[in-house]
Amino acid sequence: MNPPFIYILVPDSADHKQLETDLRSCYADRYRVMRETAGGQALTTLARHRTDNENVALLLVSQSLLDMSGTDFFAKASGVYPEARKVLLAAAKDSEAAIMAINQLGIHYYLVQPWDRKNLAHIDELLEDWRAQGQPSSMYVKGVMNTHVARIRSDSNLHIAAEIVALSGVSDLMVVDSAGEFVGVLSEGDILRAAMPDIDEILEEGG
Repeated sequence: MNPPFIYILVPDSADHKQLETDLRSCYADRYRVMRETAGGQALTTLARHRTDNENVALLLVSQSLLDMSGTDFFAKASGVYPEARKVLLAAAKDSEAAIMAINQLGIHYYLVQPWDRKNLAHIDELLEDWRAQGQPSSMYVKGVMNTHVARIRSDSNLHIAAEIVALSGVSDLMVVDSAGEFVGVLSEGDILRAAMPDIDEILEEGG
């Protein structure tokens, strides 16, 4: 059986060439690393791979493609390789759209541009998760955890946080800084207390 694909879909730039170089240097012995620049052509290629019974382990897609957005690509590609791990590469200014896409399209992770080699640790985790598919689950955290975690930037408005909670159905949001690094957790209760400072007292009186 042929090695699975790691599929990179990014426009031409020095940063994206470094991304491709890093992925090839780390994974070329176990995966076929393939790169394209246009979403339409990539969808055609993926459909052919599916017909040929090829495996695609990971799709790493830029939000700024030549012919469509990265989120539009994932919406169209989700039915072709639903089991592939999906990563959106987005500029800091697109982080809110990326967070909404995580909740709506099942994207597993988003990375803030420019590419940083340290992000290979996240790629490792996603590939390990992909390889574990179909194997018997065990009573470890990774066997029951939710990988579709809603994220929000620490400088976002609380109204946006409330909308994400309402739309996604989650009760907690992972808070990240402008570089996409974890800084804390925002709960539904935190949002409610910020909007209604007397909520705890009201609930105590009602109880």
